Formats: sequence, C-alpha cells, structure tokens
Amino acid sequence: MLASALFPHATGTLTRLAYRYVKVNGLDPRPLLKKANLTLHQIEDANHRLSVSNQIKFLNLTAAELGDPLLGFHLAHHTTDLREFGFLYYVAASSDFLGDALQRLAPATPRLSTKE
Repeated sequence: MLASALFPHATGTLTRLAYRYVKVNGLDPRPLLKKANLTLHQIEDANHRLSVSNQIKFLNLTAAELGDPLLGFHLAHHTTDLREFGFLYYVAASSDFLGDALQRLAPATPRLSTKE
C-alpha cells in the first residue's frame, strides 16, 4: 500500500480559497505551497484531492504569514460564491435554521475526507 493511501485527502476548497486570498493580499503563495508540500498544479486542478495534513500546514502558514488568526472567517467573508463549497452549501442552504443545517451536515462530514 502506498504511503499516500494511509492519509486522508479532501476536496481542498478552503486551501484553494486561501491561495487566492494570499494573492489578493499581494503575497506570493508559492513559498507557502512548497513549505506545505503542495504544488501549483494541485491547487489549479479543482478535481485534485489534497492531503488533509498538507492543507492544514498551508492554512496555518497562510494565517501566520498574513498575521491573521481569524483566517477562516476572513476566507468565508471574501467568498463570493458559496457554491464553491459544493454539496455542503446545498445541504446547509436547504435549512431554515443554523441548528437544522448543522444536524444535516453532521452525517455528511465523513464523506468530506477520505483515505485514498
């Protein structure tokens, strides 16, 4: 079994949003990608699933580089099309109340990251 098969992978939506956010803030994201063991090709290919641990590294590096401890909130705030979050958006958007959305999202959470 390949070593990469042992570690979870996910769609990388937040990582791709963070990549764009870094660029919008005038920084070069390539050194951060390299430190997080990610490539530009992986980021540009929306169908490519990314290692969860590499995504966490990239998000932490991005937050540190930008001096932004609330990076996740700022990424959500600057997201113009919530449909980028895929089925998560549609599951949550079909709910009238936050509690309902969270209950609907809970069963879907294991599908977000898989061991490939």
